Amino acid sequence: MKFIIQFILISTLAACASNKLVEKTPEEKKAELYYGHGTQALVDKNYTSALKHLQQAAELDPKDSKVQNNLGMAYYFKEKPSLATTHLKKAIELDKKNSDARINLAGIYYAQGRLDLAFQEYLAVSKDLIYPNQFRTYYNMALILEKQNQTAKAREFIAMSLKENENYCPAYFLEGKMNEKVMQWKDALTSYQNATKGQCYQEPAPHFSQAQVLIKMGRIIEAREKLQMVMEQFSRTPYFSKATQELALLSNFKSKTEEDILKEARFEMQKIRDREAAQPKTYQGTSF
Repeated sequence: MKFIIQFILISTLAACASNKLVEKTPEEKKAELYYGHGTQALVDKNYTSALKHLQQAAELDPKDSKVQNNLGMAYYFKEKPSLATTHLKKAIELDKKNSDARINLAGIYYAQGRLDLAFQEYLAVSKDLIYPNQFRTYYNMALILEKQNQTAKAREFIAMSLKENENYCPAYFLEGKMNEKVMQWKDALTSYQNATKGQCYQEPAPHFSQAQVLIKMGRIIEAREKLQMVMEQFSRTPYFSKATQELALLSNFKSKTEEDILKEARFEMQKIRDREAAQPKTYQGTSF
């Protein structure tokens, strides 16, 4: 998974076996077979085949919520968001507890800029007490709130996400971006460092963001080392060129950043001393 701030559309990849106790009709058995083929095609990113099989499954069993959900996703990946929305809504009508369908519908709303509608779908999912991925739901809600400049509420949902899953890197990354926006450099650096722990170490974005914050903090040597690390370990990603550009800028401003700051400070202090020396002296009394 690429480490970027975005909504993740997840199709319901449930097993084909059914829990029904009654004997299935020939149509239901055939629909289940098409559903299995279509779902596997979704996983394989063969969206044309997925659409074909899932359409056939829906024709045979139009009241199956999971079929409608995956059919909606097939339409989405075929760049038909309107048809995708129609089938996802139908999936929810057939099964109010189909949280995966709500997640997908919310993702489409978000991509369309319909943030309030997306938030309402996520809010409904957050009330599903047995939904296993609430950490992602809370993170998505935080994304929306941050985009709407509701920073305090966004931070609350980030905290909820991390409470559910303390290793969820995107939540730390979003937290870092929010801290950086208000120039809380130390907190931003900590968040980005947390976003590179464990399996997330292999994601380039938080490493690169650490370097950018280190530059703003004046910790140039550390920033340079981090940028070189990004170039070495992520040479086949767009962050290689980004790190290269940042290093070039650092070389241009190296003297001012690391050496001239001290010289300028000494120069300003000397000017203050010169002004004080030029002022007329007044009798202050005797001191011991």
